[in-house]
Amino acid sequence: MGTPTSSDTYLKVRDMSRAVRFYEAFLGVESKTRYEDRWASITGHLGFYGPGYDLEHGVPMTEYDREVQVGNNVMLAFGTDGIERERDRVKSLDATGVTDVVEVNLMAPYRLFQFQDPEGHVIEVGKFG
Repeated sequence: MGTPTSSDTYLKVRDMSRAVRFYEAFLGVESKTRYEDRWASITGHLGFYGPGYDLEHGVPMTEYDREVQVGNNVMLAFGTDGIERERDRVKSLDATGVTDVVEVNLMAPYRLFQFQDPEGHVIEVGKFG
């Protein structure tokens, strides 16, 4: 049985351009990837997510993302090759609120589910492709 293999950290933002400009200047780097006002990757493991884009465009979301909370939050995102198997495994742990698997196909196909750890932090597990 596999376990999550990699992690990303992303911040939910209201104003993607403002966030990108600030972090490019702050970190002295250029954004690696940008998809409209939905997503931007600043470094290999730091990105920004604009949930307002998904709400406006009817993109599938988990219940955690529908309630948009911006500021003072960090999302830990882990990757896996077996999304359904990992969701079943997480359900057997001390996790609560495990969502259904959501499929998003904007920049590339991406399947994900989210859950809360025992301390209430929302964690995402996803798979590209």
